[in-house]
Amino acid sequence: MSLRKLANRFRAYRAGLKSPPLTDGHNEVTAAGGARTLYHSRFNPAWFEELGIVPKVIVDLGSFDGGDAFRFSRAFPDCRVVTVEADPQRFALVGNNLSGERVEVLNYAACATDGPVDWHPATIDGEVFGQGSIYAHTDTYRSRFSHVAQQAATQVEGRRFDTLCAGLGITAIDLLHMDIEGAEAAVLSSLGSIRPTLVYMEFSKGYFAGAPDGRETHRRLEELGYRMVLDLSSDRLYLRPN
Repeated sequence: MSLRKLANRFRAYRAGLKSPPLTDGHNEVTAAGGARTLYHSRFNPAWFEELGIVPKVIVDLGSFDGGDAFRFSRAFPDCRVVTVEADPQRFALVGNNLSGERVEVLNYAACATDGPVDWHPATIDGEVFGQGSIYAHTDTYRSRFSHVAQQAATQVEGRRFDTLCAGLGITAIDLLHMDIEGAEAAVLSSLGSIRPTLVYMEFSKGYFAGAPDGRETHRRLEELGYRMVLDLSSDRLYLRPN
């Protein structure tokens, strides 16, 4: 077993986690009156109970197809679930997938400013997909993900995280779940007074021009009182102890 896996096991054991991360993939579900195939991340909802958390508010930034918001709302019927998607076409898809579900769906780019921001849509085989970003892709990104084509920048409405929460009347969050293509540090810089108990986020290095890389984001989380519980290579789970 590698040193990294051993360190991961120790961190998880110390935090109280027993269940393994999920394999990211797709679930066949019934939603919006029909059969749907929706994506889910590696976040395991069993971790809430293992950490002694009864989730009351979950905020999901980067909806993709709404799959994570869907499973959270179904697993925790007493929990408020908010999902935020920047890309207008993906937002329409998410709204359709989650029609009739107990999820609030918002069309903003989560970032560090309020107002219009540049948005770089991304396509795969001509279809707008989930790799859109407020940042341009670097050569490193293009080399690793050559099947993803970033399009010319447009503008979408941006929201600071504290502004978003104030507008929703949210003052406490149990899980901040983020897959926002390099904008994680921007969100963390605009938390205001809110400190989510758990932060689950994509971790990247050198993929987005002008964005702080994952190491800087990690340092920022430590400054905010978080400790890393799981390092899943491209994703990480952080806990802020009470």
